Amino acid sequence: MREAMHQERLKQRIAHRWIYWQPWAIRHIRTNMPAAELYGHMVIFQNEHRSRIITCLERRIPWTTIVKHKLDNPLVYGSEFTFNLNAAVERRRYLSGRKPGVTRTKEQIYAS
Repeated sequence: MREAMHQERLKQRIAHRWIYWQPWAIRHIRTNMPAAELYGHMVIFQNEHRSRIITCLERRIPWTTIVKHKLDNPLVYGSEFTFNLNAAVERRRYLSGRKPGVTRTKEQIYAS
């Protein structure tokens, strides 16, 4: 029951986020592709958007990071998405060991 509710909420969040990217996808298709292919490419972009969000969530990237760094952008190429995803994972790994309120001096930073 709880898993079904989680899946339904995830679908709603993905659909809501797609509303942000849909005008950009339409603009991209209209400027770069024939008008007859609008619907077909919209489906492709929407599926790509969904798969990128799921990939990010499987890599334990928080939803706020996905939105902030636009990791769900369906318009970028796969290599750029992979680069941005790996950068987000590295940022998460780097920030995971930090304690709030603890700062290092310049000597401590440059000594290592």
